[in-house]
Amino acid sequence: MERTGTLVVAALLGLAAGFAGSRIGNGDSTSQAAPGTPHTVMVASTAAVGTTPDQATVSMEVTTDDPNTSTAYSKTQMDAAAVIKALEADGVARKDIKTTNLNVYSHTINHGAQTIYTASETLTAVVRKLAALSTAISDSITAGADHVQSVTFGVSDSAGAREKALASAVAGARLKADTLATAAGSHVTGVVRIQEGDVRTYPYQYHGAFSAASLGGVVTSPSPIIPPHTIKTQVTITVTWAIS
Repeated sequence: MERTGTLVVAALLGLAAGFAGSRIGNGDSTSQAAPGTPHTVMVASTAAVGTTPDQATVSMEVTTDDPNTSTAYSKTQMDAAAVIKALEADGVARKDIKTTNLNVYSHTINHGAQTIYTASETLTAVVRKLAALSTAISDSITAGADHVQSVTFGVSDSAGAREKALASAVAGARLKADTLATAAGSHVTGVVRIQEGDVRTYPYQYHGAFSAASLGGVVTSPSPIIPPHTIKTQVTITVTWAIS
């Protein structure tokens, strides 16, 4: 009886030891399989660059009123052709001139007793030599443009301005990340993700008004139009940085 009791006790102790070893082994395995949580910091950065404008987009309208539809339309087409010729003489390339609107409509005068037809054509021209801008506008009015609707200054290399703004925004994001990481007792080790956000270019629109009626149809000494010093291009990005 004593020998049997000893064997039973030994067996129970061995089984208990087996259970204990199994639990410890499972704990170690779980700890090793769990990946470490990556440490990151996410920052947003906005940057803007200024670029000297090198072109202006001019929108002008040619309009004719006549009791006959065909006459109104034909006269408008003739005046538009004369405006295009004047622009080309001032150095504007034909590829930079286009029709952006064409309209023919009727209205009545003399209390409805007579119908008048109005034909209008809007021409848009990109003037790439700003020194010739004022002359190009005045010559267009002399040639037949009845109204200059807008003059908008911009930059031809918009992609280059955007790239410079993006580079500046990334530098700003890195500075923010370094500051935050240092304050937390860490340091930046690399980029996890970069997301481009809003991209905006702010062209400058000249708000002066030109018309054949206000200028007498002929401009002998055009007033200079002064472009802005810079055109602003602004971008916003979000960068997630790895830190350790």
